[in-house]
Amino acid sequence: MSAHAVRPTPDAGFGGATFTGDVRFDGATFTKGARLDEVVVVNPAAAHVWPDGWRLAVTPAGTGRLIREETDSGPAEDA
Repeated sequence: MSAHAVRPTPDAGFGGATFTGDVRFDGATFTKGARLDEVVVVNPAAAHVWPDGWRLAVTPAGTGRLIREETDSGPAEDA
């Protein structure tokens, strides 16, 4: 199946996954819960693009963590 094929899937889990190359979710649509708050970014200086409502915070260890941003109506809802 190509990366551009559209096929609904029930659940997808990437717990504990390590991606050593580019990871792309171009055109991905999440209709239910999408958890990004436990993502660890090893190279926060790279040209990453995050979904709207998320930003990268650099940790004291030099890695990055995704943080939900607040909106005009309060904290971002759980994605």
